[in-house]
Amino acid sequence: MGSRTYEHAMELSKSYGWAYGVVPTIVVTHRNMPVDRQNIEIYSGDLNKLVNERLKPNYKNIWVVGGAMLAREFIRLKLADDIRLSILPVILGDGTQFLDHVGQEQALHLKDVTAYKSGMVELWYEVRKE
Repeated sequence: MGSRTYEHAMELSKSYGWAYGVVPTIVVTHRNMPVDRQNIEIYSGDLNKLVNERLKPNYKNIWVVGGAMLAREFIRLKLADDIRLSILPVILGDGTQFLDHVGQEQALHLKDVTAYKSGMVELWYEVRKE
């Protein structure tokens, strides 16, 4: 989880509870972040080591939740197998571009599209490992 997503989730947890339950959560950041649950860890090291040495041997699926900076690093390092993009029916007009400066062309294969009554659309892509 990215640090800004973690901060947002922590804020929401005050009203709605922690959305991720007892699922082990690793917050990727270089900042000093507060931790008030045993299943949360702060990590600031090499993402390849984190995924390949710590997570893959122990988990079948690893879910990355966060914003553009974290997603971009996982794509750039070829650590992402799937990308799920949710498009909400709101034009913000400002913010961080999601896939800018990845530094390489990356082929994707559309696996599924889900449209919701709210107007949100989820695009599920497989990252081609060619």
